[in-house]
Amino acid sequence: MSDDKIHIVHILHRFATGGLENGLVNLINRLPCSTFKHSIVCLTDFDPDFAQRINHGRADLYPLNIAGGGGFGYLLPLRKLLKKLKPNIVHSRGLAALEAQLAGLLLPIFRIHGEHGWDSPQAKYNKKHQWLRKLISPLINRFVVLSNEGHSFLCQDVGIKASKIEMICNGVDTDKFSPVTKSAKDKVVACTIGRLTPVKNQQLLISAFAQLVHQHQIPNIELRLVGDGGLMQALSDQVNKLDLAAHCRLLGNRDDVNEQLAQCDVFVLPSLAEGISNTILEAMACGISVVASNVGGNSQLVQDGHSGCLFTSDDVEALVMALKPYLTQQSLRISHGEYARERALNNFSLNKMVSRYQQLYLTINIVN
Repeated sequence: MSDDKIHIVHILHRFATGGLENGLVNLINRLPCSTFKHSIVCLTDFDPDFAQRINHGRADLYPLNIAGGGGFGYLLPLRKLLKKLKPNIVHSRGLAALEAQLAGLLLPIFRIHGEHGWDSPQAKYNKKHQWLRKLISPLINRFVVLSNEGHSFLCQDVGIKASKIEMICNGVDTDKFSPVTKSAKDKVVACTIGRLTPVKNQQLLISAFAQLVHQHQIPNIELRLVGDGGLMQALSDQVNKLDLAAHCRLLGNRDDVNEQLAQCDVFVLPSLAEGISNTILEAMACGISVVASNVGGNSQLVQDGHSGCLFTSDDVEALVMALKPYLTQQSLRISHGEYARERALNNFSLNKMVSRYQQLYLTINIVN
């Protein structure tokens, strides 16, 4: 290297809107640029607008433009790129990027792999993927997981030694995401934020909302869905079929998530699988009570009965019963929201997350 900075190459499938990607942006923007240098390798491509979220000059992007199912042919050009960049650390993120670590074989690089959850409950138990992790694990110097579930999965299901695993929970910017005084309005607003994909299970939330409006006769409520994806049309059709057009808004992707949360009274996450949800953390930091499915790391974030409520995953009746008190009792929303804010400040600040990664990177560089 031409300077004394620790050069980290981050490898991921695609650099665009998403929890994993947003966490990487926050990390790069907050690690001291006097100590660290960053390069981002995208196995496919990147969204130029999303890339603008990285502070100017803090990272270079290298898209490999691999077509879907492109096999291992990209490993040779990736190896040439790594030889050119001469990083100290290669940090792959997500299962799709794990194989990319093979490109650094025999190079003087410290290798980190981050596990960021699963795209479906079944994916966790995919034997082929477990075998792949086990096969490549001797190349990985350190695994990073976000939750207790992730730690248990690597140890018990994959067979990784606990000494090779670091657990670093996601963090939230508690200055950007903070409580605001809400003006009086006619409707209580429930909000969910996430990609419109099956694993996020927004269709369950729409079904639950239909019951709350039509069967439980709660007319003054509104559901807002922030995000975009392949299910946009199907969810829109469901809203119309259930006669919810006056109570449900699909807002698409938004750059003003903090402002959307400022207008929200209760946050709902009905996912079938999760790691550590950035959107839950953002809602908590905004002082909003959270209703979430009891999957993945959600129980690490939401203290059931104190900062929100956990419900049985994919159970519409359970979601209705969990959500109803928050839509009808302002005092419950306020008390649980205040508790959520304190919990975010004390346990899940972005500064704490960045400090943990900085400590890991510095320790690795000393050892290396």
